[in-house]
Amino acid sequence: MPAPNVDSCVIRLDIKEKTPEGVTDEAFFFKTVRAAFSQRRKTLVNSAASGLSVDKGLVSRALEDSGLPLTVRPEQLTMEQFVLFSENLKSLI
Repeated sequence: MPAPNVDSCVIRLDIKEKTPEGVTDEAFFFKTVRAAFSQRRKTLVNSAASGLSVDKGLVSRALEDSGLPLTVRPEQLTMEQFVLFSENLKSLI
């Protein structure tokens, strides 16, 4: 007493059968996504550079080549933007 004030929700996750279209290196794509989300509330530049052990300058250039702002956070990207970013970063490394 009193009853707790708790909100709840249901989340549904759909597992895709194959990797997104446009991915040429599946291992690098998943490594990039994992690195992007490895540090909570960090910008993509910082989390990707740290998680992939890559220079921030290269990550910044890959973001610019992808048409994304340097202040973007991983949770703001669409799947297509992640694919483009990953491919651009892979070409610079």
